[in-house]
Amino acid sequence: MSSRSAACSGLGCAAEAWQWDWRKALPWLIGTGVILVALVVNYSRGGSLLFFGAMVLWAALEAWRRRSWKVLAVGGSLVLGLVTLVLIGGGAFAGRFAGGADSQVGFRVLIWRDTLALIHAAPWCGIGLGNFTALFHFFRTASVSQQTVLHPESDWLLLAAELGWCGVALALGAAFFILRQAFPFAAGSRRRLRGAALAAAVAALLHGAIDVPGHRVGSAWLALFVVVLASNEAPAAARDSWVAATLSRVLGLLALVGAWAIAQMPDHAARAEALLSAGKYAPAEAAADRALERAPLDWRAYFTRAGARACQGHRLEALADFRRARTLEPHYARLPFEEGRFWLQAQPALTLSVWREAIRRLPPSEAEDLYGTMLSTAPDNANFRAQLLAMVPDRPMLQLQWLESVPDAEARAHLEAITAVARQCTPGQRAGFERRVKQLEAR
Repeated sequence: MSSRSAACSGLGCAAEAWQWDWRKALPWLIGTGVILVALVVNYSRGGSLLFFGAMVLWAALEAWRRRSWKVLAVGGSLVLGLVTLVLIGGGAFAGRFAGGADSQVGFRVLIWRDTLALIHAAPWCGIGLGNFTALFHFFRTASVSQQTVLHPESDWLLLAAELGWCGVALALGAAFFILRQAFPFAAGSRRRLRGAALAAAVAALLHGAIDVPGHRVGSAWLALFVVVLASNEAPAAARDSWVAATLSRVLGLLALVGAWAIAQMPDHAARAEALLSAGKYAPAEAAADRALERAPLDWRAYFTRAGARACQGHRLEALADFRRARTLEPHYARLPFEEGRFWLQAQPALTLSVWREAIRRLPPSEAEDLYGTMLSTAPDNANFRAQLLAMVPDRPMLQLQWLESVPDAEARAHLEAITAVARQCTPGQRAGFERRVKQLEAR
């Protein structure tokens, strides 16, 4: 968002300077060109689209101000020509608009669908600031995957989820009253620059519908700067008001103090993880307690505290915390897997239980790597390996993987049962199975 806003403002400054001397506009045009090249090099698909959209809006504002369709036609033609140039010379950047296997557009749509389900649960007041990441897990149906979702890929949906539709209405009302200050575009009021800045501000609002640029402090500050550029000059009475000046300075100081206080707050969750890794279990538990006081829905803090308690021999308390962590994060397969590693030596039965859940959380196409890690991590115990086979009765591919990993004697004991399920596998998988059978027959 910041690059797009800077490019729009640069073009506005160039247009404003052009009316006095075209040579004064050249530095602004060169700077804008550098920003556009950066957008293409960084494959910023959303930023580029909204930049071109802002330029079309700017041309429309100029056409409306001059009451001339010719201005709109010329401006639109220039934008289309620039778009064509970018798409022809953009290479991989142009390919992003065609989508593909690595495209994230479809996944974003699934996230938006699940976010709307979350909003439907608390439509008016929302779930509270900062709670989206902790609560979104319970509403994931269409977008279920092993990828953690920190935000809904939309500033407006994030606002609706945490503050409700009332918060969205207030934000839209505030944006309307602020942007209304850009009108009218009177002569002598830097109207070309203000028109470009207004177009950039509107593009920023639209960008927030399909991405989350507003949660970055730098982008938010630049957007506010662009809004100020779009505004008309304040009346003399308002500029000379000592009350307004004093109030603005006080609010600025309070904002600085608040930011400094937040920056000084210790990260107890990260400290707890570091202490657990260092083998300092009691301090790790205490740090996790402090982290949970601040964020009681953070599954990572529960998991860290559970590990610290398990290492201290407090098994019942550790089991309760592990269960809380799995409840708060019901999709991530590595969570029950790592829990099982804690119990591997002391309580192998608990390991098998949570590893079974880890496999259940993964689709068949993604379970092979984790199951292989389980086989390599498992203790050298034939009964334990037999239980690992028993936990995947409906996963033929994993059974073949088990057959290739265990000692020959254990493989022969289960060969007949695995032969029956091998018929359900692909030709490539059956070829690996047949090679393993020949190895067993030759030994």
